[in-house]
Amino acid sequence: MFAAGKEIFNVNSPGEAVDRYRYLLAHDRERQAAGQAARERVLKEHTFRHRARQLVEIVRMYI
Repeated sequence: MFAAGKEIFNVNSPGEAVDRYRYLLAHDRERQAAGQAARERVLKEHTFRHRARQLVEIVRMYI
């Protein structure tokens, strides 16, 4: 899972999304920090290799 407000920003409406985008465009450090944190999370937990390992584990449970 991604950390809300740190690695991902959840919104509940199109208007809220626009507000969030505008905020992030105006706050370079916060935007870049969130992007870097999300990138690190993806590389640490969500690569093709991670999914392949999970798939192998699932298959092993049934054979």
